[in-house]
Formats: sequence, C-alpha cells, structure tokens
Amino acid sequence: MATRRQLTEQIRFSLDQLRSQNQHHDFEHIARHIARNRIAANILPATGPVAGRGDQGRDAETFRTYLAENPLKGSAFAGLAADAPIAFACTIQQTKLTQKIQQDVRKITDSGTPVESIHYFTVANIPSGDRHKLQSWARDEFDVHLDIHDGRYIAEALTEPDLFWIASEYLAVPREMYPQPRPASRCAIVLSCRHLAPSWS
Repeated sequence: MATRRQLTEQIRFSLDQLRSQNQHHDFEHIARHIARNRIAANILPATGPVAGRGDQGRDAETFRTYLAENPLKGSAFAGLAADAPIAFACTIQQTKLTQKIQQDVRKITDSGTPVESIHYFTVANIPSGDRHKLQSWARDEFDVHLDIHDGRYIAEALTEPDLFWIASEYLAVPREMYPQPRPASRCAIVLSCRHLAPSWS
C-alpha cells in the first residue's frame, strides 16, 4: 500500500511509458473517462480512420442533450451534461507541444460542428506560462476556450477514489497500491463517544 504521493508518482511514471509503447489509444481512453467524470457526461468517442476525413482532430466530442430542460436536471448526469458543444483532444507527444496543440486546435475549428471549448489532454507537463499563451491564442484566433490538462493533473486526478480504476485498467497500477484510510485511534473514538453521550445533569 502506497501513500497518495507515491501513488501519484507511480501513475505519472506509467503515463510516461505510454509513448515508448506507442499506446496512444490507451491515453485516449484515459482522457475520455476522466472527461466523462469531471467535465461532461455526454461524450462520444471519435471514430473513423485518421486519413481522409478521419476524426477531424477530435478524439472525442459531446452530443446534444436536453437534460437541462428535464426534471432530472439536478441529477449527477444532468449536472455534468455540456450545455454547448465541446471537443476533446489528446497527445502522448513529448516535444514541440505548442505546435502540436495549435495544429489540432486548427483542425477542430476548421471542420465539423462549431465548438465553444476544447479540452486538451497531454502526457507531458505544460508550464503555466505556455498554457496561458495557448489559451490567449485560441481565444484571439478562433474565439474558442481552451483548457489544457497535463500529465501532472492527470496523475493527481487518477488518485481520486472514483477515478483510480482508470489507472488500474489502462496503466496496470495494482489496486492494492491504493491508500486505505487510517483507522480512528482509540482516543478519537472515546472522545467522539463522549461528545455524542447525552447529558443527564
């Protein structure tokens, strides 16, 4: 059993190995599952060969939903449903990332249904300054909001209890590594019981 910090580092290492093993599709699955749980539930995976029309630079995109007008709008699914079209893209590329992200943003905005925002997932870490420049560029050039989720964010997100299964499934991180909550100490239990005990005075 590892600490949360050790688990994050193990996941980070496993993410870095995806490129050497040419496992881009596994990273697409990881990004899509995170997005479904943290960004929008109504996500379609991209299909079709990369050649020709292909996936048009989009590794996943949202589909239209009417749940916002539905009595179920307070449910978890409706709460995650995207109100406007969103596109998702990801890369395991480690170098020339600014050019790669710009190229994919152009592909996304040049074809298919217009989108309001793009969520981009990378295995590599992206410095905050570079992220902000790319966001400004996307806004100024295409009037689209760009969010970049890098390797550090992904590794930390996958240590969350509801997302750890993704690391086990696609990165072969053993389930037994997940930190277990520490049992309450005897003193804490006694104090808690005293707090809950009724006063007879």
